[in-house]
Order: sequence, then structure tokens, then C-alpha cells
Amino acid sequence: MMTRMTAEGVAFDGGRWYVYALIDPIMFRKTGSHLLSVLYVGKGTKDRANQHARDERKALERAAASLPMHGSKSERIRWLLGSGEDIPAVTLASGFVDENDAYRAETLAMELISRLLAAHGLEPLGNAVPGHGQASGMQISGQAHELGGPKRPALSPVAVDGEPTFELRSVRESLYASTSRRVDWRSAQVVRRPSILVKGTTEAMPSGSHSPLPREALPPSLADVAHRVTPRDIEIAAGSEFVRRGYDPDDPWTDHEARERATRYWPFAATTVREWLLDDDQGPLDLLLAVPGTGGTTVRYAWEVNRAAVFDFYPAIGRWGIPLGRALLDHPARGLCLVEDREERKGVQVLLNHVAGCRLLIP
Repeated sequence: MMTRMTAEGVAFDGGRWYVYALIDPIMFRKTGSHLLSVLYVGKGTKDRANQHARDERKALERAAASLPMHGSKSERIRWLLGSGEDIPAVTLASGFVDENDAYRAETLAMELISRLLAAHGLEPLGNAVPGHGQASGMQISGQAHELGGPKRPALSPVAVDGEPTFELRSVRESLYASTSRRVDWRSAQVVRRPSILVKGTTEAMPSGSHSPLPREALPPSLADVAHRVTPRDIEIAAGSEFVRRGYDPDDPWTDHEARERATRYWPFAATTVREWLLDDDQGPLDLLLAVPGTGGTTVRYAWEVNRAAVFDFYPAIGRWGIPLGRALLDHPARGLCLVEDREERKGVQVLLNHVAGCRLLIP
């Protein structure tokens, strides 16, 4: 049994206990090994495996430094999520009748995986001791901080019919789905409000700051919204030059790098953007950044459009800079390759034939 880490949770029967592992997707791509990519082992019922990722997403969405937690596991999960990655979970063992059984199995799994990681010279697991609230794992405010698990654990001889006692399947499908699962964006309703979809690239590009121009540089069609637009020189200002690296799935862009790529330079008509600025009920509310991946160009980052901020305009090329607000880490389109039907063609990627790599999606 395996699942992709999403906010919807993992479906497990009743209150049965299980032992799970969180997989580091970047390490998996490097090693090709499921076991060598385990970053955390835990136990729980129902959607316990998803709780870690959700807590980290909350921390990021609130732009807080951290929840009251410590340990490399939390730092690594936060970095992965902030870099646009999804964290797959895999069930190592299930069918345990109570927490005592699960605790013993968790301890065994940690011992085996820790020794394997050490033998290959890899970093240890994020949790140093088993049990929720462990010293090197996650400690949530309001929960008791316990070292270890239940006292005097005892294995139960009771079996659960139809429930496997051990299951470790390949997470390759889960990782593949997180970067190239194709969905029809309309029927799946993964874009629920007007959004700009833009495309990143794997190629490096020159970048830097752009000096502001006089208001007179704006076209007459923007005269009544000039207070909400900053005209800018298309030339990169001297001394601000740098090379913006291309997207690398094994070293994803940080949120700052992704914003640098996503915010500019997009070819919307001046009259169109004017309508957005005159009426807050018009135009895009979100911006999605898709990057090339195995099987398709996939949405990896999402932000709110900061409609209260000033828009940048580059008169020399007629393109716009879109101000971005908070990151939308739980946006339903993240991790998906968006497709649509066009006349006789089925499942066409939505940016196909959009040579500027930009499109306004209106659900």
C-alpha cells in the first residue's frame, strides 16, 4: 500500500495500526533505492503519515520560522515542500491490533533502515527513537513529549484476515505521479478560479534588476491606471546582473528562485491588464508555474496574485511583471500536468502552441 502525500489524507481501514516511511524524492532519484531514500519512519492509524507534511505546510503557509519542533526531519520536509516537491509515503507493515504491536514493528524498521543507511554512509533517519513526539522528530504544541513508546510492549498473536503483515512496494509510481500525472484541468476542477499559467525552463537565463522609467513611458491606454503601474527599462541595470539557473528536479528552485522566474515577462495586452486594475473582480487571482518533467510540463509552484500591489510594465516589449503574494502550497494543481481536449485531439497539454509560455485559465 502506498500513497502520495496530499492534504486529503491516506485511507486506512478502521483504527488498525500500521508502520510507514516517508520517502525523500530527491534521494530516490539519486539512488534509485526505496530503502536508501527513507527519511523518517513512523506509526499511526488512518492518516498519521500525512500529518507530518500537513504540519510543515502550515508552517510554510504562515511564513513562520517553524512550529515548536526540532530535528533534521522537520527541516528536510520543510525544504522539500518549499522547493515544490511532494513527499510520498509507503506502508512498511500493517494489520497491527494495537499500539504496542505497532511500536515494536516501528522499532524494528528503524533499526534495520538505520543500519542500512549507515552502511552506505548516508545521513541517519530524522527520528532517533521510536514513538510520536520523539526527541529528533516532531513535537507539536499541546502534545506530551515522550521519549520512546508504550511500556512493556507485547506482540499480539491475533491476525487480521486479508491484511498483509508486510508490504513494501516500489514508490516509483508515486514519484512518477507527483511529477507527471495528467488531468483534464476543467473536469478535474484543479483550477478553481482565474489563474495565469506560466512555463519555466531547464535552461539558464540572464537576469537582474530593471530601472524604473518616467510615467510618460506608459501607453495612453494605461493613463487612468498609471498609479498602479511602474514602467521599467528592459535592459538589466548595471551591477545587478546574475545568471538565473534552469530548473533541476534534483535541486529544485527555492521559492525565491521560482518567484524570480514566474513574475515576469508575460505578454498580456495593455487593455486587458487595465481591466484587471480597474475592477478587482476581473482577471487572475493565482499564478501557477509549470516546469518540464518526465511525461509532461507539470505545475510545481503556485502563488496568489497580489492584486493590491503595483504591476510592472516593460514598454519596449509590451510585457508585464505580475506581483505575487503568498505561496499556495496546497493548490490542487501542484504536481499535475494539465491537459485539455481540442477538437479531435484528446489530452493536449494546455500550454501547447502557446509560444510565449503563458496562458490565462478561466474555469
